[in-house]
Amino acid sequence: MEVKEEDYKLKFIGDDWVFLPKEEVQKKFDYDKLLYKIRQKKGKIDRLEKDIKDEKVLLRNLKKDRTTEFKQLIKYHKKFSPSFTISMSKNKKVRRGDSKEGSFHTQGNRSWDCEVRIGNKKKSLYLGTNKNVTKLLDEMEGKSMLTHWYEMDPFGRVDHYDLIKERLIELVTPMIKSEMVRQMKSKGEIDSWIDKKIDGQKYLKRLYKKSPYYVPPSEKVIKEKKGFFLGFTKDGKPIYQIKKSKKEWEEFYKNQGKNKT
Repeated sequence: MEVKEEDYKLKFIGDDWVFLPKEEVQKKFDYDKLLYKIRQKKGKIDRLEKDIKDEKVLLRNLKKDRTTEFKQLIKYHKKFSPSFTISMSKNKKVRRGDSKEGSFHTQGNRSWDCEVRIGNKKKSLYLGTNKNVTKLLDEMEGKSMLTHWYEMDPFGRVDHYDLIKERLIELVTPMIKSEMVRQMKSKGEIDSWIDKKIDGQKYLKRLYKKSPYYVPPSEKVIKEKKGFFLGFTKDGKPIYQIKKSKKEWEEFYKNQGKNKT
């Protein structure tokens, strides 16, 4: 049987407690203080229990919201996280022979591509022919004699194919990711980047230009055109005439008319 709080209250003895010895009165006073503290603690616990009950209701509602938003966002986590696939393609070309041989397929252009997928969208980036790609890989590492990547045979050896592929993933995909992040920050969307025409060959070229082994291309010396051959002078020297455009001939004849007058 549960003991009620009022059962712990002391009953008066006689007319009042004042008739008891002083020590007993002090004990009664201390006991009353103890009962008061108990009531305080019980009241506080009741308030805390009510607060906890209210917090549990809030927690249940928050968990419901979490479940709803998780279901909405998980599709982006699964579908919209970009993935990159680098592979080597072999595009055979049809070449026509003579009437006896007919048409035939050439070995084609072996090249490296990077396919970017984000959600249900995809974009293929042309990284360059195997010859140009391996040449740049060697040059950016300071191998001017092209003694490492360039000499690999990814068509005939799987280990060479995997090595080049892993190196391209390491170098190219961070640059593409950075490009996509800049697009998202500036435009708030990625569709325009997906639809934009991008020359994927620029990535390795940029890396080569930033490498300590970059050698700027030598300037081409433009030779002065001699024009078409007219003949020889009496001294045996060749005579050339630079071909004029239609506008230049019109100007020439106009000046000739002015000189006659």
